[in-house]
Amino acid sequence: MKTQRREQNSALKKIVCFLILSLSFEFCFLKRAHSAFEDVGTGARAVALGGAYTALGNDTWSLMYNPAGLARLEHLEIISEYSQLFSRLTDGSDLSQYFMGAGIPMKSFGTIALGCKEFGLKDISSGIFLTTG
Repeated sequence: MKTQRREQNSALKKIVCFLILSLSFEFCFLKRAHSAFEDVGTGARAVALGGAYTALGNDTWSLMYNPAGLARLEHLEIISEYSQLFSRLTDGSDLSQYFMGAGIPMKSFGTIALGCKEFGLKDISSGIFLTTG
């Protein structure tokens, strides 16, 4: 009885942490203008493997390629990536991509994951994509 209650409390704590993390994503990425541009891939391993990562994904990066891969997540993962794209453009534009995500495996519920990807042009526009799994 006590063990079951402890597991329920632990699961509740994980859910509360997940909700707090998801709300922080929303407030961190508020911008004036939004637009979509180009998908250049997310995560070094996934980009290096190309389309093959869809079948091999077993971590939180799977959120962007094949959410079914989250089922193989074994422990809490918090990930982030920042990429400055197309550097040294002659017009001085600063294109960048930022991704932040978290995955929490639940013993009796599967896996809960949330990701936020921002692609933008400095001080002009950005595109924000929220992903859940």
